[in-house]
Amino acid sequence: MTQWFDLDVMFTTPLGLLSTLVLLGTVGLLGYLSWVLIVKSAKT
Repeated sequence: MTQWFDLDVMFTTPLGLLSTLVLLGTVGLLGYLSWVLIVKSAKT
């Protein structure tokens, strides 16, 4: 069974590093947007 979530491949290759940054950026952006919506809906 091959490991899909391989940290060595993710951080040693430029493509793996780029996809990791994109994934973290997407998660961060979604989290920030949902937090903003919650704060705005709480104020009204």
